[in-house]
Amino acid sequence: MKRITIRKLLKRCLILLLGVISLSGSAQEEYCCWRTIMFPPFKMPKEQESDVSGFIAGDWNSHIHDLGAAYLGECPLTIEILSHSGVRDLNEMVEGITAVTTGKPKRNPSEYQDPKMNVDYIWKGILELTYIEKIVPGSIEPAYEGGTEYIPGYVEGGWKFTIQLYDVQHDEIVKEAHTTWTGTPLGFQKNLKNEYFAGKTDKIRIEILKELFNREFKDLKKIIIDYEKAPKKAEFESEVIKVESDKRKRITFKVTDEKGEKPKKWQRLAVKVDHGSLTNGTRCCDFSEGPKFYSFLCENGNVTIEYKAPPEEGSRLDHITVFNGCITRDPAVIRMEMVDEREEIGSVDIDINPVYETRLIVKGSFINNASYGRNFKVVNGSERYREDLNEVQEATFFVPLELERSDDMPILNQVWEYYRPKSITLTNCNIYSRKYTSSYASSPVGGHDLKSITIKEPLDLQISGKEAALQSNILVIIDKETGKVVKASPGGFAVDFFWHERYQQKGKVWSKEEGEKPVNVSENKTDEYRSDYWPGPVEDPIPDPTFRSISQSLRTFLNNMGTPLPAKIEIPEDEEHPEIEPELLVKFGDGKNSFGGNGKVVLENEYGPDSRRYSEKTFYWQITRIKK
Repeated sequence: MKRITIRKLLKRCLILLLGVISLSGSAQEEYCCWRTIMFPPFKMPKEQESDVSGFIAGDWNSHIHDLGAAYLGECPLTIEILSHSGVRDLNEMVEGITAVTTGKPKRNPSEYQDPKMNVDYIWKGILELTYIEKIVPGSIEPAYEGGTEYIPGYVEGGWKFTIQLYDVQHDEIVKEAHTTWTGTPLGFQKNLKNEYFAGKTDKIRIEILKELFNREFKDLKKIIIDYEKAPKKAEFESEVIKVESDKRKRITFKVTDEKGEKPKKWQRLAVKVDHGSLTNGTRCCDFSEGPKFYSFLCENGNVTIEYKAPPEEGSRLDHITVFNGCITRDPAVIRMEMVDEREEIGSVDIDINPVYETRLIVKGSFINNASYGRNFKVVNGSERYREDLNEVQEATFFVPLELERSDDMPILNQVWEYYRPKSITLTNCNIYSRKYTSSYASSPVGGHDLKSITIKEPLDLQISGKEAALQSNILVIIDKETGKVVKASPGGFAVDFFWHERYQQKGKVWSKEEGEKPVNVSENKTDEYRSDYWPGPVEDPIPDPTFRSISQSLRTFLNNMGTPLPAKIEIPEDEEHPEIEPELLVKFGDGKNSFGGNGKVVLENEYGPDSRRYSEKTFYWQITRIKK
């Protein structure tokens, strides 16, 4: 273990010092994954003495670099092109230093120079002769200071070059393409003089490898993203799963990518368990006290976890969260203890053998994504601006209830049950705001190129008005004819906090008089007043379908009681039909032991090709009553 630790530390330090890695900022890392690609040497045809694989690799890599640093470094996937010789020399250096430090002999180069140990993908080149015009033998030529050197021979003829983007970690060809040319093995330019003068093209010659790259691999990121099929959604069989205290339960969830397809089987997941544990999977990520993390592979798209609930004296509600990760290398290279978890892609609540007669779960969420951009030319210059906003507010409350009283409402043919919260627990809370802006302007007198990020996170989370909420009542209304709950009033729970804002701006400004100046601004501040989030009904009220006419109900009640209405007495008709938020109506469950409601509102607007907004509000509640 000591040897491995020293080697890794040395390699990381040397890579950092040599500038092989460049990080764009911690805020971006949260959402980005990183892939490395290398073009190692490849074999020549037996007739070709001179090894030109390095020249071909260099030319090919130049076309990737032509895509630009902004493209290669942009999220959600950043790509780094590594030099084969640079990686080889770095590994040799690290191995040598490690051997001296530990006093142990060097390993076999095949152990640490294997591309699988160093990169995610490689380019595989295959150079073939289709026919031979002539073979130019090697020769001895004069060299510097009167010496001589041997110049290897080469072949002139027809050439076919096949390139493969190859997943070295999982032994898969991601994509393959080929091209041809005639002449020397370095003559990968096609003469178009005849076509040019015939007016069929505007180019006298084309670079064949460049044409091949632009035709087949120019959208390199999309090729890799579509191939990897990163998991983006984890679906459980229900929103709440019941497990008895200190017992095990097998839970399976389905994983899909952003297109609804199965991810690659080697994609890693991190599963977080707040209170219980898992008896399968590999402990990973965070080994501190608190929630436990376990790593899994996506396999066939159905992941099974063996959950073990905490003992009876432990928590009565657990929560399981599934995250996707960035690490995709073979577990033999990077062990399953590492996942580099990123996005939350699914979750489920675990109801652990409730001992309460009644319990309530309330969930709410608010998501707001907005983007705005403009790009236009001004006199002797140009301007462009973009702003992206991502806001999330989510909260889940667990509320064990105690029945205080039950009232018979004979005129309405209903029973009204009043429950008081015994306690209120915030079991899940995810609140943040992130805004990214980029601004560029250029003119003959000056300009700027600035990027900024504003991150807002909650501090001092508290349940709002907790003591007052504990004295409030949750009303549950039962239809006496069916014996089932038809509606309830489960609202009134909220979380409040201070917004803490971190702002960072980087870039540069320039002017004709003062030249170029860097910009690096950072600010931190906390709001003076608390903000809050109240999960509650989100849909517009509708006429209450459970409402019964008071006048008609009274007539029926008096008739059932055998008390006729006096002739001169009239019961006034109802003046209006009451309304209710649809989420408060029971929409699922058996209406007796488990029941609840939910709602969702989505707003989408487009204000132009580069400006749009998406907002979503949801509300969910469920009451479970357990017979003792």
